[in-house]
Amino acid sequence: MKLLALVSAALVAAFPAATARHVGPGPLDTALTSGRFHVLLHLAPNVATRAGSVSVSVRTGDGPVIGAHVRLTVTMVSMNMGSFTLPLAERSAGTYSRAFPVLGMGGRWRFTVHVLPSGGSPFSVSVADRMPR
Repeated sequence: MKLLALVSAALVAAFPAATARHVGPGPLDTALTSGRFHVLLHLAPNVATRAGSVSVSVRTGDGPVIGAHVRLTVTMVSMNMGSFTLPLAERSAGTYSRAFPVLGMGGRWRFTVHVLPSGGSPFSVSVADRMPR
């Protein structure tokens, strides 16, 4: 658990402050912007007691951002439960995804997308979600 906290702290330090938005309950589909980057975060079914999938599309005005390193950090806001980070794999041009685990507890969760574009500066965007059980 201490190692997870250290890794999370290192990730927060490595990425500039996040842009935040509040969403939920229900499937999460939200668009966020950081500078010239546009991020679409999709999480379904967005229910704490069911596994699902998460995908992140990263684009600029020039098109999809290919070859980036993308991670999702999940933190419970309403209770100190620590956080964990999931690496996302590029499945198609500019779209990164993976299976999303069962969280087990409904409530307020924050999802922070960290992006390190190939040859670019890192950035992050954040969503505060109200996730049902």
